[in-house]
Amino acid sequence: MRHALALLVLFPGAATAAVEWPFDMRVERVDEVADGFRVTTTGAGFELRPSESRILLVQRSGGRRVLGGVEPGRGTLAGLRVAAQDDQHAVLASDSGVRFEVTCDSVLRVTCPPELVPGLVVEARTGEAPDFRPEYVRSTREGTLLLDERGGLGVYPLFAAEANPRFSDGPEGCGVQVRVPPGEALAVCVCPPRPYNWQQHREERIVHQFPELAAGVPGDSPRPLPTDEELVAWRKLGNILVLHLEFWDGFGIQHIKPRDPARFRQVVSLAHELGYQVLPYSSTYYYTPAVAPGGKLRDDAVDLYLAEAEWLLNEYDVDGLYWDGVFADVGKAWECARRMRQLLGSKRLYVHCTTMPLWDPDLPVPFVDTWADYLLRGEGLGREHIDPIYLRY
Repeated sequence: MRHALALLVLFPGAATAAVEWPFDMRVERVDEVADGFRVTTTGAGFELRPSESRILLVQRSGGRRVLGGVEPGRGTLAGLRVAAQDDQHAVLASDSGVRFEVTCDSVLRVTCPPELVPGLVVEARTGEAPDFRPEYVRSTREGTLLLDERGGLGVYPLFAAEANPRFSDGPEGCGVQVRVPPGEALAVCVCPPRPYNWQQHREERIVHQFPELAAGVPGDSPRPLPTDEELVAWRKLGNILVLHLEFWDGFGIQHIKPRDPARFRQVVSLAHELGYQVLPYSSTYYYTPAVAPGGKLRDDAVDLYLAEAEWLLNEYDVDGLYWDGVFADVGKAWECARRMRQLLGSKRLYVHCTTMPLWDPDLPVPFVDTWADYLLRGEGLGREHIDPIYLRY
């Protein structure tokens, strides 16, 4: 039996070429203005106005416009000052103890101090934004996403929220109100956080190699790697080669080995000669050492997985990784994606993720997704879930 070959042709184009670095998201400026501070990132502007107890959200990627505002509570911005700043983030402290951090991927993280009991009520609204009328609206206990064809904003608790947010949608715009407990944080994002990489879109095409399975047993295959002839033939169709889990001798374990190490190295070597970039299967979600007894993620889950990812990249001379899912936790998925990009540099990260980090296929998290080169969505879903705006962001 021949291999079952599935092609995902994401990007029309020809051979692999040098692609402009798309991940140089940064905090570009922190300016003290007449009424507070303005923090400018690659994709957004955040104007913190203490006298109004509000923060204006401005989209930059795709054209400048005001999206709305965030109200973290009266007096919470008093005594605002810059506590830390580099190209990755800017931290502003206040007399209230509430911490405001703007990150390079266009996220405002609002942290309630442990001593502020019973917590903080944060409201985000679009009502003051005449250029932004959301066409795609999704609001659940785990987050809220408001988009149109150009972009939008999202509100995500970085804690296990116990109740749905107070959400309103009327002629005056949309609003969402979230209670942040002491010691916890809320992420408010502007998206897209960076321009789309059109050069990569034109020049890179993906070939998925799905092996024949033995008696339909997932993860087991009598011939899990492509032949030399298949590699040569497929090169006419693509230049990014994805190898799925069947060639590994194990699943979700530390320092995983190929079932046939010699053949795997031959495949990688020939693929490189032919001009492929090789992305083998890996997974944060299924990485067993990151899970504590009882099924919860360990506190050091990100460190544990990234150590494994670095080992994979160095041990097997591959050109990136194909992730099957991400951590089912927004904060850990975000941290892992950011740090994975630092580890990869210009190597590729391909993320197959339909329902994570939130168990909702209609509620993606833009500041997690943005660190990937390619995204694959829609596994097991009907067309009602595959909304054009959802796919875009």
